[in-house]
This record gives sequence, structure tokens and C-alpha cells, in this order.
Amino acid sequence: MGRDADVFIAEAYYYDKIVKNHLALATLEAHLAEIRPKRLILTHMSDDMLGRLDTLGHTAASDA
Repeated sequence: MGRDADVFIAEAYYYDKIVKNHLALATLEAHLAEIRPKRLILTHMSDDMLGRLDTLGHTAASDA
């Protein structure tokens, strides 16, 4: 699902911490070569991820 999508929106709740029913960015990045989205937008991020916004290398969704 989402393979070769023009826009792929995915949660990244934590950077690498595994939490039940949530997706970690490290897990998502491990599969990006298979998914091959043209554009990735991250959403539903914890304080852990929000503190890393300047270093992510991906677009972060914003309510602003």
C-alpha cells in the first residue's frame, strides 16, 4: 500500500522507539526503498520527533 504514491503521509510517533500501534521513523525509513514515494510527509509526532524537526530530512506536517 502506498507504493509509488505521489504523496505518502505517515505517522512517525518516535524516531526509533517501538510503541504498540505506532510507527517509528526508523522503521518507516527501512522500507522507503520499497515504498518509493515521490513525497513523504510525516505527521502524528511525539515530542521526541518534534525535537528533531531540523534534522529529519523529510517534510513534517503542520497545523499552522
